Amino acid sequence: MTDSFLSREIIFRFENDMQRGEISISQPAPKKNGRYECFVSFEPLRKYDAVIGGIDQIHSIECAIAYIEAVCKNSKEPEFFWINGDAMFREREE
Repeated sequence: MTDSFLSREIIFRFENDMQRGEISISQPAPKKNGRYECFVSFEPLRKYDAVIGGIDQIHSIECAIAYIEAVCKNSKEPEFFWINGDAMFREREE
């Protein structure tokens, strides 16, 4: 489950140093229990790598995307940015 199915370049700030990285999701693979799993990779931030499961291929991808959003939104160190330098998740200004 390591082949990249979906990926996106990112920028992250860790200890005031801006670095490039990549978040990727592997092709969902069937398991013996009838469910599907995909691997989420945060390159080079391996501490966030995870195997994510779902009831089918689409559900496993949806769960992987929700996991990525939760990590990026809630992480204080590192902080995540889109490739253009904008913060990935900002509080909505009203």
